Amino acid sequence: MKRSIMKSLVDKLRSEFKISVSEVGDRGHWQIGTLAICYIESSTREDSRIPELIERYIEDKILGKAFLIDVHLDKLTTETE
Repeated sequence: MKRSIMKSLVDKLRSEFKISVSEVGDRGHWQIGTLAICYIESSTREDSRIPELIERYIEDKILGKAFLIDVHLDKLTTETE
């Protein structure tokens, strides 16, 4: 069941948000799944809400099937001259 939930979620996230998504870690545990999500953010206000929108989307899609336990966000920035 985990495999179908994770595969479906990965496919839906890619389609909905046009982001890169991969299942990483915890592959040997049937009750735990970890996703890595990556995207490029421009400087628009709407883009700054993407992490919140993705988290809400995941919670809505897995409702009744699984639980979202933790969200960890690393934001990488580059300096331009």
